[in-house]
Amino acid sequence: MIKINVPFKDYSYICMIKNNLLLSIEDYIDTTKETIIITDDGIPQEHLDKIIPKFTNLLTLTIPQGEHSKSMETASLLIEKMLEKNISRAAQLIAFGGGVVGDLAGFVASIYKRGIDYYQIPTTLLAQIDSSVGGKVAVNSNTVKNAIGAFKQPK
Repeated sequence: MIKINVPFKDYSYICMIKNNLLLSIEDYIDTTKETIIITDDGIPQEHLDKIIPKFTNLLTLTIPQGEHSKSMETASLLIEKMLEKNISRAAQLIAFGGGVVGDLAGFVASIYKRGIDYYQIPTTLLAQIDSSVGGKVAVNSNTVKNAIGAFKQPK
């Protein structure tokens, strides 16, 4: 496995690169903790099927694939679903997808109940080398890309 330390002044995290890492996700993420996975409808079900059975308390939320989903409207819908399911402040959120999913899910994690832990599982090359690293989480306004956001480092 390749481990890359991403250092910050107050918090650092490790990016892990390994073939078939999903098959042993329980070695890296607490699968017994209340968990939300946010993904998009472009992610093949076979990839989700590798991890879903490993979680004991899981809510999976799927958004439409594409930049149009990176909006306040989609963030609000996700938050409302989490509130309906009474997701606690102690929950963890997993962004499982490309850059849109990572930015949107990280934004939701940064504002839900004033912030919950989240993990990035980037599924595209661009997300793996760019948007999943550095903590920029955002949604688009009606006219400006990434205009509404925060910095929230993944676990």
